[in-house]
Amino acid sequence: MGRQRIDFAPEDNRRIWDAIKDWKWVQTMMPALAEAVTGMARSEKQWIADIPKYCEKLLDDGQIFFNMDKAGRSYRS
Repeated sequence: MGRQRIDFAPEDNRRIWDAIKDWKWVQTMMPALAEAVTGMARSEKQWIADIPKYCEKLLDDGQIFFNMDKAGRSYRS
């Protein structure tokens, strides 16, 4: 399967994430999708800021994460 980048409009992106925001549910009910998304996300990680390795590990381990607000902007949780 080839890879192709798809850019969604912010509203469409928000709808997609609202539909699958319970990642544990996605992993349980749609394991193939979860595996594909995880594989793509890990191989295409791009930081747009200098992130210390310690913080990167916390992010990778799910100890800290980013959420989207209603306007589609990211913020740290």
